[in-house]
Amino acid sequence: RGHWYQSISTIFAFCTPDPRKQSEVNEWQELTARLASMLFASALHKVSTVRHKDFDVIDPGSIDEESLEFISPKNLRCEVLLQWVQMMFAEGIRRGIVDMS
Repeated sequence: RGHWYQSISTIFAFCTPDPRKQSEVNEWQELTARLASMLFASALHKVSTVRHKDFDVIDPGSIDEESLEFISPKNLRCEVLLQWVQMMFAEGIRRGIVDMS
């Protein structure tokens, strides 16, 4: 669990401090955190031997319905969510939200 947290917090540490982009940064961080939360819960679900397999996620209702429908029947949910988190990181760099310079 610590690796998941550390990965996302490291990405967040590279977010621009530019006050003009703060709203955009906050929105990007919130969506990234939700996707990472869904990824963690999906990974736990995949390996869990517990009957009750409903793991909490951060505000899944704020993810658009089409995306939730796309991953709901998938056996590769973890892989899709990981790809989405990676795409968020790349998008953050492109939009100047994540500053790697």
